[in-house]
Amino acid sequence: MALENPINPCIGTAKGPGETPHEYTFVTPDTDESVKNGEFVYYEANVAGSSRQIVGRVTQRRPIRLYPDSFMADPRVPPGHVAGMLGYHADPHELFEITVRILGFYEPALGDFINPRLPPRAGKPVHLCSDDLLAKILSKRTIEQRGSIHVGSLLSRDPGSVPIVIDASAFTSTHLAIIASTGAGKSYLAGVMLEELMKPHNRACVLIIDPHGEYSTLEEMANHETFTDEAGYRPNVRVFKPEQVKVRVNTLDMGDYRALLPNLSERQGYVLNGALRDLGKETAALASYQRAIALDSTLAEAHFKLASILQDRRRHQQALKHFAAATKTAAPKTRWLPDAYFALTKSAQRLRRKKRAIAALKKYLEIAGKKHPTRPEGLRMLQQLGGSIK
Repeated sequence: MALENPINPCIGTAKGPGETPHEYTFVTPDTDESVKNGEFVYYEANVAGSSRQIVGRVTQRRPIRLYPDSFMADPRVPPGHVAGMLGYHADPHELFEITVRILGFYEPALGDFINPRLPPRAGKPVHLCSDDLLAKILSKRTIEQRGSIHVGSLLSRDPGSVPIVIDASAFTSTHLAIIASTGAGKSYLAGVMLEELMKPHNRACVLIIDPHGEYSTLEEMANHETFTDEAGYRPNVRVFKPEQVKVRVNTLDMGDYRALLPNLSERQGYVLNGALRDLGKETAALASYQRAIALDSTLAEAHFKLASILQDRRRHQQALKHFAAATKTAAPKTRWLPDAYFALTKSAQRLRRKKRAIAALKKYLEIAGKKHPTRPEGLRMLQQLGGSIK
């Protein structure tokens, strides 16, 4: 007869295999109601010459012997009293068949479970896993260890008995999805994980995109003693409101525009998609001109075309610089030279550099032919600026 383990007492007896190869059933009176759905149990088995604790999780609980319905007809009289009066003294009165899904034995070297693929024989004792065992096999880290995320305690045990600690590297270097029904606590769990990442033992740098404003309370952690240490660490939390966030138009793709413009017609979508393709070509051209100038700063036409793109994008400070470089390095009879001086004038105007604008405009009128298409506009601009032609 096997001796009772005072730490992990026997709670039932194995009955046989379950419906799948990874399940087995056992029978228990469960008088202390410790075998809950989701609880962890184990049986012992010999694996490769060593005794191993084969851990499993309770997935179903089915009664196989209960009091007859007639024993419970009067709510004022407990069914046990009725059974006693009728001479029914079987103990225990109730029995349950428990279905367990096998996880396997824990292998510390692998940090994971190994399934022996062999359910327990009928009559094998089944034990409740101890708190210490579960803390060891369910959490790869300990509380406040570097890289640890303490998210709570195992629900089937007393609060704090089996802390659940996640390894931060398991999701910070890959991906993580928190999936549950509405109101189940997804946002709360995410908030707990973020707080753990910001604690002194982790000191993580975190970017949160919060469209619903659910994590605004994280601002309070900077002054909370839980998030500081003796070395002077204190998390720095910065919150950017929607009106402070700006996105460059040239970083948006067609999918972004469809989300921003939900009522876009098919024809409008076609035209917009074509415009975006042209914009992509312009961006590629800009990068090409920049590379060319980096190799040879005397390429006048590269300066001119780069400045034209920058001016279209309202980057007048940079445009002015490259228009000036283009006019300085171009040959006197270059075809586009009048256009370069005219464009230089416009950028100088935008930057409120009046003298620079007048000087460029005079040079433009000097070299541009009388039939140049922008000459009338140039004369009007010169008059507005207060300049004159000698």
